[in-house]
Amino acid sequence: MLLEKDMILKNKLSKGEGKSDSLAVLKQAMEFFRIKLDDINTQLNRISRQERKNKLTEERITTRLTDLRTYKAKEEDPKKYAPDNQIIITVSADEAVAGTIEASYMVTTAGWVPSYDLRSGSALAPMQLTYKANVYQNTGEDWNDVKLKLSTSNPNKGNIKPELPVWYLNYYVHKPAALYKGAREGSTLNAVADAYKSKKDMDEMNELSPAQSAANYSQLIETMTNVEFNIKLDYTIPSDGTNRMVSVKTAELPARYYHYLVPKLESEAFLLAKITGWEELNLLPGNANVFYEGTYVGATVLNPSVINDTLQLALGRDNGIVVTRTKMPVKESNKLLGNEITKTIAYEIRMKNNKSRTINLMVEDQVPVSQNKDIKVELKEKGKADYNETIGLLKWTVNVDSKESKTLKFAYDVTFNKDMPLSLY
Repeated sequence: MLLEKDMILKNKLSKGEGKSDSLAVLKQAMEFFRIKLDDINTQLNRISRQERKNKLTEERITTRLTDLRTYKAKEEDPKKYAPDNQIIITVSADEAVAGTIEASYMVTTAGWVPSYDLRSGSALAPMQLTYKANVYQNTGEDWNDVKLKLSTSNPNKGNIKPELPVWYLNYYVHKPAALYKGAREGSTLNAVADAYKSKKDMDEMNELSPAQSAANYSQLIETMTNVEFNIKLDYTIPSDGTNRMVSVKTAELPARYYHYLVPKLESEAFLLAKITGWEELNLLPGNANVFYEGTYVGATVLNPSVINDTLQLALGRDNGIVVTRTKMPVKESNKLLGNEITKTIAYEIRMKNNKSRTINLMVEDQVPVSQNKDIKVELKEKGKADYNETIGLLKWTVNVDSKESKTLKFAYDVTFNKDMPLSLY
């Protein structure tokens, strides 16, 4: 009412300043002000009550947060308020006896993934392979000073032998989807999409899950169906889902080193290592870090299902080898009859070994491959190179002594119509 009185006193109608200062107009104005003020006050009261509720909720959350932080900061036993994990066992015996029961159970929130380190000290040393396993678990119970046994088996995969259905053979009769009775628009596309999806699902089901490995101080046990690694060291794996590396086994693999040179594309040589003997180590699919002479040079993937008997690793560039590739003057010869012309293209590759030891060098170059019967390519000179005529690849394998220089040459003829433009370079 105080607000209403204040508005009446300040209103122009109450001061006689309005153009229509009748009592009817004043009553209508006061009624309007009263309705609006009641509505505003009602909304303000509602907002005020909600603010008080929010304030109480905030105080409860703050109190709970303070209690949790206090609990975390306490040095008392953290398991005091932790949930108890229980196993209920039913035992049946013919008579009362004393004994010990050992229980084992499977959890789905624990596992391990493999990784490797490949290290080489020099181009004359064997390759050192280190097994590593990244173990994780989120079971709700910390594993403190436990013995680990890592297995390559996957209990989530079915063990039922697959059965081949009958494979029927018949003539194919094309029936457009639009001719089917009741066929919906786009049914063909849906069928293709469903078939693609089904194939994709089957591929994902048949795809081998990432297997795992182990490391030093481990004992390898190979069963009829899987491989197990008994880790002899005690490990602590908290229940936080974080990977803990287990690295307790190393192996030495024979390696043959050579330098790879493609002077057409690069003026530097690349050092590569060919590793053998890995088949006997029960390698499992996983990432591998590669180190050479104490320096990290990159990462690769070891997958026994796709790699060959020899594993090839790139160890980086080697600027101790100097190479130049020079194109010799082009020779031309015209035929007396016809419009054909023959050009002889020749290249010279010079290499020098500035290193203090002999190197095994593999050099690759190429000649063009014709895709037109009217364009003929004939290799004229290749030295001791192996030549793949299908792809035009030339490959030399040479040993270059320390401080020694060697020269490789190759040449080829190209015969074509001189009135037609041809790119030779």
